[in-house]
Amino acid sequence: MKTITNKLNLHPLAQRFLQASQKLYSRGQSNRSITQLIQPPQPVILARDHSAEIETDLIDGIWSTLGTAVHEFLETHAAGDDVVTEERLFTDELGWTISGAIDAQFTDEQGRVALIDYKVTSVWTVIYNSSGKSEWINQMHGYRWLYNRCKGVDVDKLSILAILRDWKKRDAQTRGSDYPDSPIQLIDIPLWTVDDMNKYVKTRITAHQEAEYANLVGEPLPECNDAERWLRSAKYAVKKPANKRAMRVLDSEEEADAYIKAQGAKGKGLVVEKRESEPTRCRDYCEGSNWCVQYQSELEAQNG
Repeated sequence: MKTITNKLNLHPLAQRFLQASQKLYSRGQSNRSITQLIQPPQPVILARDHSAEIETDLIDGIWSTLGTAVHEFLETHAAGDDVVTEERLFTDELGWTISGAIDAQFTDEQGRVALIDYKVTSVWTVIYNSSGKSEWINQMHGYRWLYNRCKGVDVDKLSILAILRDWKKRDAQTRGSDYPDSPIQLIDIPLWTVDDMNKYVKTRITAHQEAEYANLVGEPLPECNDAERWLRSAKYAVKKPANKRAMRVLDSEEEADAYIKAQGAKGKGLVVEKRESEPTRCRDYCEGSNWCVQYQSELEAQNG
């Protein structure tokens, strides 16, 4: 059990609901949930093996708590004859039990089945991922695979019901057409072929099983790749030396130099600042990062 701190000395009422939300999730009697399966094996295993050493602050869970509250409200009030909510399904594959709780299974008048997952997220996540984040796409196909295995039929549609916590009516009126027109967006997930779906899930199970074996026999865990670490390419900021804020942020040094040249006399004195890429997941979102050889080695190299 990880240690939960309260460094900001939150009010006791805030403490209670934030603490309660951290105790609600359970994958049931399974080797992996779909949510775990789509993650790289290394952080899943490290977080489990070092759970007693993990320290997290209450405030870090504020957005997941909001998401949990929305899920519970929708579970209570969205259910009906045509909707099954929060059903946890289990199936066996390659010697493991896999589980998943599907937020909503919606069946229309023609008998077509749609799986819907609720996400409380930001406006910009939706703007930059109009067809869904890769993690959402993988998760929804994991649920589709699970539904297929447990119900014996395939689904016709996958969707994310996104609730945008930072949506602003003013921005919807004044920004371009890419800005969402409503704080609730239904994002349709493109369907894979059944063969691709089955292959993906089996590949993920195999990757996690191989990592568990490596961990058992004392071998290094498989490292996360750049995409799994949310590592973006370095950027090049054009700015005035005295200013913190950049005038432009470009993808290459050549583009930055060209931008300065295009400014003519106004470009005199401008500098290019290289902004190194950081593995955002490792730095901010991986509970096992303190025990990750891959990440800690990189930090040591950076610090000399």
